[in-house]
Amino acid sequence: MSEQVLIEWSGIKPEHSFGYEFSGLNPLDHWITKKAATEDKKNNARVYVANKQGSHEALAFYALKLHAEPTKNVEGRHKSKLETSKGSADFPCIKLEWLGVRKDLQTDNCQINHRLGEACLLDAIVTCAEVFDKIGGFAVLLEPANSKIEAFYSKYGFEPYGSGLARRMIMTAERVNNVRVELLAGAES
Repeated sequence: MSEQVLIEWSGIKPEHSFGYEFSGLNPLDHWITKKAATEDKKNNARVYVANKQGSHEALAFYALKLHAEPTKNVEGRHKSKLETSKGSADFPCIKLEWLGVRKDLQTDNCQINHRLGEACLLDAIVTCAEVFDKIGGFAVLLEPANSKIEAFYSKYGFEPYGSGLARRMIMTAERVNNVRVELLAGAES
């Protein structure tokens, strides 16, 4: 039976501990150990960390940043929503820059079985919904590192988009808000 641990979320802090091989994905591990705190401090991204309650032991994290994506990259059903009377421009979005779970917690057989990847993603979606409520925006954008990660995001309503752009995915602001409403309804029942 897995250990039940209470998780708390906070912004990244110097006292958070991330191992050099935090997630097992080299670019992500390099970013969280070498760049994340600086990017957060410079307001280039916001980094949220899940840790054991009362501890600075990082279990998972995600990073969000504001982004302008060229509409010329979009095809299909989203293109008509993004075209302006003056032609193509950029559309405002929030980029889910990184999402990572500590390597030893990525399987169902881990010591702390919390589905942390899902918890990170849902927390990020709720955060994005709150930002869209305040300032608007079209979508959450992400670039999954591989097909396994792409399948994970697809389960939650992200969809591939664009031409010639491998593994780029979006979730529209409308869908983001619907996910938030579903989460709130589930919490009340």
